[in-house]
Amino acid sequence: MIDDWTPTQDDMDWTKNHFDNMALGDTWSVSGALLEKTDKAELTLRQYPAESSLAIERVAIVCNHIDVVFNSKDAELIEDPMEAAQQAAKEWVHPESQIPLANFDLANAHWSVSAVPSQDAEGNAVLIDQWVVRITHANEDGDDHEVNMTPMDYHLIAGDDLFFSWKGMRVVEREEAIKLADDGVVVTHLLDKQIVLLGSEYVDDEENFIVPPHLRGMLVSRITIDEEE
Repeated sequence: MIDDWTPTQDDMDWTKNHFDNMALGDTWSVSGALLEKTDKAELTLRQYPAESSLAIERVAIVCNHIDVVFNSKDAELIEDPMEAAQQAAKEWVHPESQIPLANFDLANAHWSVSAVPSQDAEGNAVLIDQWVVRITHANEDGDDHEVNMTPMDYHLIAGDDLFFSWKGMRVVEREEAIKLADDGVVVTHLLDKQIVLLGSEYVDDEENFIVPPHLRGMLVSRITIDEEE
């Protein structure tokens, strides 16, 4: 229990800003727990793993300080947080068309990054990278439905294979990398660009792209037609 814990003003300001920017029905993941904005001044705990209890208690305390009702009476204790989150993601829909996001073109997601103001550990103003993944679904009028989501949410709904694919390339798995090394073809494949070691940036057809953080330092190979099928 953390009855003697008191949130700082920064804790309260950040939580209030985050809550205010959530639409009704939006979810928020905290240490594996799933929270949902169920009213303009209510945050409901839907599911939580045992190890998230401390974090959830703190959220509840902060909510009390910012006049947000924290509802946990029907919360479900879950054994496998990742599996539960993935199952919940299957229920996500486009807010206007009600098309399940799982039916969107997840394979051709567009990754983008922008600099947003934040604070470092000492409270100094800094700029940090904020990544957004845009997915689309064609509609009958010719304009695509669009949804912007966090990389974490995209990972939940798209799965590992798509999350670790980017710009027509996929991450080389460990066993495949070992075989390349054993066959002595790593340097050859790097030179002919059959495989690429990603850094912070990637140049393709003279266009420069910033590499998503989870792919930096990864060895990737070109996705073949067979793999796409």
